[in-house]
Amino acid sequence: MTPLHTQILTARDRNGQELRTIQNQLQKLPPGKLICSRNGTTVKWYQGDGHSKTYIPKANRALAEQLALKKYLQQQEQILLQKQAAITAYLKYYPCLLYTSPSPRD
Repeated sequence: MTPLHTQILTARDRNGQELRTIQNQLQKLPPGKLICSRNGTTVKWYQGDGHSKTYIPKANRALAEQLALKKYLQQQEQILLQKQAAITAYLKYYPCLLYTSPSPRD
């Protein structure tokens, strides 16, 4: 195996572990998504489920922070899934590259 192939396998394993960690964190977060709405100079937070939205009072900032974290983790999950797809495609077409020594230059 070439050093590049070894690095790719290591990256696949690391991405898989990060993906599992993010998915475990996402399971612990509340349902819905955070919707921010500007009302003049103030911003109001809502928890949406796709059909309706519920106002989140400023006293319940922790819920808004959890929903913001959920959105961030979902984006990170999508990035990792794209990386995994790229690595899988690479390994499909180049399953095991044999190392050949470079030809000497004149």
